[in-house]
Amino acid sequence: NWPQISLRYSPNAGWAAIYLSQDQRNAVVQGNYFGTNASGTATVGSSTGYDIYDSASASQIGGMGVGEGNLFSGQAYVHIFVASTNTPASARLIQGNRFGLDANGLALGNATHAIQMASGASTNTLIGGTNAAAANTITGHSAAAIVLADGNTGVSVLGNSIYGNAALGLDLGVSGVNANTGALDNSKANKGMNMPVLTSAIYDAATQTIAIAGYVGSTANQSLFANARVEVFLSDNDPSGYGEGKEFLGFITSDANGNFSNTLALGAGQLMAGDRLTATASDSAGNTSEFSAQTTAASTTPSAPARFNAFETSTSSGSLSGVIKTKVAAQNSTLAVIAIDNAGTALASDFTGTVTLEWLQASDNSGGLSAGQCRSSWVASGAAGVASFTTADAGRKNISLTPVSVGREWRLRMTYAP
Repeated sequence: NWPQISLRYSPNAGWAAIYLSQDQRNAVVQGNYFGTNASGTATVGSSTGYDIYDSASASQIGGMGVGEGNLFSGQAYVHIFVASTNTPASARLIQGNRFGLDANGLALGNATHAIQMASGASTNTLIGGTNAAAANTITGHSAAAIVLADGNTGVSVLGNSIYGNAALGLDLGVSGVNANTGALDNSKANKGMNMPVLTSAIYDAATQTIAIAGYVGSTANQSLFANARVEVFLSDNDPSGYGEGKEFLGFITSDANGNFSNTLALGAGQLMAGDRLTATASDSAGNTSEFSAQTTAASTTPSAPARFNAFETSTSSGSLSGVIKTKVAAQNSTLAVIAIDNAGTALASDFTGTVTLEWLQASDNSGGLSAGQCRSSWVASGAAGVASFTTADAGRKNISLTPVSVGREWRLRMTYAP
């Protein structure tokens, strides 16, 4: 067993600043500055070597306590390289570290990868964790942030903040995004764990929640991916369209068929409608997938329609205008009431709300027009009814109404108060 290793800084210019060999166990590397000056505010020209070369078992790099995390920045090579051995190392922890930032949390930059694992290097490694203090922050690399070669299994990447890297946040096996196959393959990195597919993300600003639904695998209902831990993140809008996971929002457990649906509680201002989300999936053996394709958080509060109209129910579907035929006083009739979107080009299909209708006697056209196209000389002559829209109405609602009395030139005034 090795004692804790704690250097204030390491201007590594050789092969490796810290070398953990195969016959060492329980080494703890904490509280170091790699590649920066002693204050952690500037680079010192670290170049060709690894910061940490790790082929040991049960090593711990960083930690969840105050000051236990390491700072890795300004490196021209890989920060943590986990080497292959005859017996893959197990029970490794990489937690609470910062990659690509200075001691004040400002960008300092790096080259290549934050963490790279050679083929067969590990059967049990935890990068991050389910405790917020375990999260690593990984940013500013010129290649993928975390790279796992084929043959590594049980590498869990949980709860981290990974963003602003030039390639994928988590790259398994062959470089680039791996398509879901609906299967697991023991020869692949993390067994080729399939990523989640987010089919719905509905943000509710009033309750500060987001309802997430989707599945793990190549299609829905694949029981192979039952009980997966699906972690949801605010994406950094990676240009690949996949990931990266900048801010952890919460997790959902997939059901017996590999599908998932639940509502996550958010902090104030943590998310807005229109933000992009991404996710990872980890199976019960700890194999974490790559980041999923991004999806947009939609709002439960659609914008108010630009205007409303009414016409005969026989008018063609999707129409924005039509006619109202002559009605018989005191006899029930039907009309279609529509909500028109802000662009004025289509039905406001997501509109929900109640529109109040009122009869106007409109024989006197001497008055000026209001913004709603009603003349001031028209006389209000009683309620005509209400049209209560739900999303199922898709912007068009049929209502029943009865003209109040005999006469010509009757109009309907429609009022909506959000």
